[in-house]
Amino acid sequence: MQPTEEVDMILAVLGSQEMVVYGSALLRHRRADGEEVQTHVARILVGRPESAAVLQTYFGRCRRVTDAEVLQARRLMPSLERALAADARLKQA
Repeated sequence: MQPTEEVDMILAVLGSQEMVVYGSALLRHRRADGEEVQTHVARILVGRPESAAVLQTYFGRCRRVTDAEVLQARRLMPSLERALAADARLKQA
């Protein structure tokens, strides 16, 4: 993994469920065209569905994402999940 290598898709992994948080438009385009192109997929383990939503919002603004940015998100995930667990607004649901 090269830190400057561009990522085509990012999946948030919650248990056995994988949620696309970046690159869904690219995936739809490739499926529609029937392209057989190697896709660089990165996975980030999450412990809460809200974490996947945060990742989707964060990476959704990016035109391109590198492995280094994915690595940084992985490193920040424990802090993010602690903050989400402490958020009283999420406990009211």
